[in-house]
Amino acid sequence: MRKIFALIIVLCVCFLFCGCGETTVKEKSTYESAVIDFSDVYNKGKTEKLEKLAPNAVIEYLKENEDFDIEKRRTAVFKEYELLQNGLEKIYGENVRYSITVNSKESLEKDMLERMREQFFMLYRIPKEDVKEVVIAHFTAEFSGNDKKETEKLRVMVVNIEDKWYVCDSFGTFGILKYNLYY
Repeated sequence: MRKIFALIIVLCVCFLFCGCGETTVKEKSTYESAVIDFSDVYNKGKTEKLEKLAPNAVIEYLKENEDFDIEKRRTAVFKEYELLQNGLEKIYGENVRYSITVNSKESLEKDMLERMREQFFMLYRIPKEDVKEVVIAHFTAEFSGNDKKETEKLRVMVVNIEDKWYVCDSFGTFGILKYNLYY
């Protein structure tokens, strides 16, 4: 089972490189919603959620310094999603479904929070006091199709910036840029 998930991760690394945004004012951002939004973009092709995967400061930085275009990224992510779906159909059969259940969070030590504050300030000029919390979200992922069903326990780092949650890695890379943030 781990080999199949490792294959999926490898496929994702090969095909996917981006994704992030900010939540709307109408909905409350939680660490669970950040994990679900990230999963929806990459595993369900819901590219309308792409902006929810990074703070506005990060998106503005990418536009100014990396020639980032959200619509081009949206198109690229959806094409990558379609390629991933084709690969998953070979493993699980037709009618591939993907679901996650966020189980718990694990708070990281204060030194990790300080390190992430430094990273976000150096990379994107996000004020250190805006970075409120860093946690590891534990979740269960399930892939199923007509031929096969598998469940895997995974985790991902999630950060609270200005009371909104985003999936990222320990180097400060947000989901808008990178798919393979699960471990």
